[in-house]
Amino acid sequence: MKIDIFTHFLPIKYVETVRERAPEAFRRMGKVMQLSALVDVEARLRVTEPFPNYRQVLTSAGVPESGMPPQAVPELIRLLNDEMAALVAKRPDQFIAFVASVSLTNVDAGLKELERAVGGLGARGLQLFTNVDGVPLDDPRFAPFFARMAEYDLPIWLHPTRRDNFPDYLSEDRSRYNISHIFGWPYETTAALTRIVFAGYLKRFPNLKIIAHHAGGLLPHFAGRVADTYDTDNVLMGELRQKLDELGRHPAEYFHMIYGDTALAGTGHAIPCALGYFGSEKLLFATDLPYGREMGARRVRETTEAIDALPISAEEREAIYWRNAARLMKLKLE
Repeated sequence: MKIDIFTHFLPIKYVETVRERAPEAFRRMGKVMQLSALVDVEARLRVTEPFPNYRQVLTSAGVPESGMPPQAVPELIRLLNDEMAALVAKRPDQFIAFVASVSLTNVDAGLKELERAVGGLGARGLQLFTNVDGVPLDDPRFAPFFARMAEYDLPIWLHPTRRDNFPDYLSEDRSRYNISHIFGWPYETTAALTRIVFAGYLKRFPNLKIIAHHAGGLLPHFAGRVADTYDTDNVLMGELRQKLDELGRHPAEYFHMIYGDTALAGTGHAIPCALGYFGSEKLLFATDLPYGREMGARRVRETTEAIDALPISAEEREAIYWRNAARLMKLKLE
């Protein structure tokens, strides 16, 4: 069995309601709406039909409240979670679980919806985006979400978001050539993880589980820089020195508490690097379906080929493909 823990979906009833109630949010959905497998269940199943024993975890596509009128956010996000839960209940042979969406601009409403989604609808985790309209996740107002997920002992799916209004150079007001998406997203993920570490969330909540999308961004590639930089006395001054003292452990130890996935757009040669950093016990199979060529089929195929080629035991491969996901989501599959 293979559990793809990061696939994206937008239920058609939700999309149609957003079009009616929040046209600006619908506009921001942009070209992805042209992907039939993103909104049409039957089109999606045609994409995944060639892959036996393939099961999906459903996550929303894009920030669910981006561009929405504030008064419409709670109702629309409730509808999104309701429709996701209904699809899992209708087709459990294909969709093994869904991940809750919540409002972070309205924290009280977001926490109530999280309780309803997990306790009432059976969501197996929470998807958070790496910033909330430019506000970092270590802003104190968002701390209750991390505390609540530690109480549930269910994972947070951390997804990057970074539009082209994040410039790459101070002399410009926008990112060009899609740099913000292609290369900015891995940086954004890593920056958010760093802020989460230095906020002390992983110290306060040692059972907190975070799955960082796209193999943890830059973490696997620059683990040595993390170790060296935070060991170098001439940079350990001021706020940084104080934060390091408060953490009590090297930041690298907290980074190693993070989980990563294999959603690398089919870049097979990067998966051994992710495995080397996370180990088979903290790496999970994911593809980002239905994005990419062939509405994600190529990514499923090439990611599977790369995992099958890893020089690891059958038990380790099984852990990556589904056991780690089942354990984190508390699914009883045997």
